[in-house]
Amino acid sequence: MNLVEAEVRDNQIGFSDIRFPLPEGSDLSAFEGSRVILGIRPSDMEDTAVWPAGDLPTMEARADVTEELGSEVNVIFTVDAPPVVTEDLKAAISDDAGEEPVILAGDEPKCVFVARVDARTTCGPGDVIKLSVDPGRFHFFDPATGRAIDARRAVVAG
Repeated sequence: MNLVEAEVRDNQIGFSDIRFPLPEGSDLSAFEGSRVILGIRPSDMEDTAVWPAGDLPTMEARADVTEELGSEVNVIFTVDAPPVVTEDLKAAISDDAGEEPVILAGDEPKCVFVARVDARTTCGPGDVIKLSVDPGRFHFFDPATGRAIDARRAVVAG
């Protein structure tokens, strides 16, 4: 799952310069003006050149890597947002000597995303791709606890 820290504002969720409407019937008003962790599954994005977006919101990305897997293509790209780093992640990658873990990234860490798109895409490394995203399939997590947020009955962890 692609995870990114996102801000809830005006019935939208956003990170970097990307804004999506909150899913129909969701209520994240308890997080208004705050951050949540947004989860988007790779399979919940599609290349609009192959499958038109209809009324779904879209985002553009420059493919860093493409993996042709037969019936689908993984498009790997970065978004201009810091990666989600939790204590559990740090613990999972720390060594036995107790040294602080190093998370590989450039000078300005960016969040790596994967979109699993139809094999008919013509997107290759370096190409810009327009992806549709289905907000109805979003997952939300409380950054304070790491627990899933039920957007139908969202409350801030206290």
